[in-house]
Amino acid sequence: MAPMRAHAALVALLALGCEGDPTKDQTSKTGSRLQVLSYEMADGSRLVRGFWDSETQEDCDVRAYADGTLRCVPSLAYKLGPYFRTSSCFGEQLAVVGKEFAPRTRFLELTDGVRVRVFRVGGTTNVAYQGTPENCVELAVDDKQTAYYPGDELPSSQFVEAFEQRNP
Repeated sequence: MAPMRAHAALVALLALGCEGDPTKDQTSKTGSRLQVLSYEMADGSRLVRGFWDSETQEDCDVRAYADGTLRCVPSLAYKLGPYFRTSSCFGEQLAVVGKEFAPRTRFLELTDGVRVRVFRVGGTTNVAYQGTPENCVELAVDDKQTAYYPGDELPSSQFVEAFEQRNP
């Protein structure tokens, strides 16, 4: 019986933490530029879902930037590739998205799977190419799609830096 009480006490201690009330969110707060976004439930519970960047006017998520820093980058940025702007299927990539999603953002992103680079939307085109340099084919961008090409790449300093902290 004693091990069961010890286990229950440990669970209660972990649930309450040092502050005492597990229903109070001690970890999220709004800053000078980022605002915490959350869902408030009818029963009083709350789920934090991310941040709103008041400068970019976009939702943002903390991700590793190309320079290795953590930044809050636009979460709705269209992903570049696997489409290309030229018939060589090499170089500048495009983001081809359905018109029902456009325009949801002013940003495009290119990622290597770990780190991200962010670009402004440079413009649109009616022609895209897909494949490899050896086997490149034209993709007809129809009236239900938009093909975006990147404009200026934004330096990491355009986005709020994040620092990971581990609470004891």
